[in-house]
Amino acid sequence: MQRSKTMLHSTKNNLSRAMTKINKCHRCGATSYKPVIKRDESGTMMPSGEHQCVGCGLVFTDIDEWRTVQVQKEEIQTEGQDRQ
Repeated sequence: MQRSKTMLHSTKNNLSRAMTKINKCHRCGATSYKPVIKRDESGTMMPSGEHQCVGCGLVFTDIDEWRTVQVQKEEIQTEGQDRQ
């Protein structure tokens, strides 16, 4: 009985660590964001489809833009050419 409690606790800790590494801003480490509200053509305030990090103000449309550092394709090509 004691063993299963330990395993459950260990699993929860591992999941918690994985979540904290994944679900945070790559720039400031904030763990939340909010929808960006803008006026549409008729003047009504509506969600724009964008989100904003509550920590640093990064505006993004895809959650992966918030979670991970984006590497420019040009940098990758340059690095590959330097090695050859």
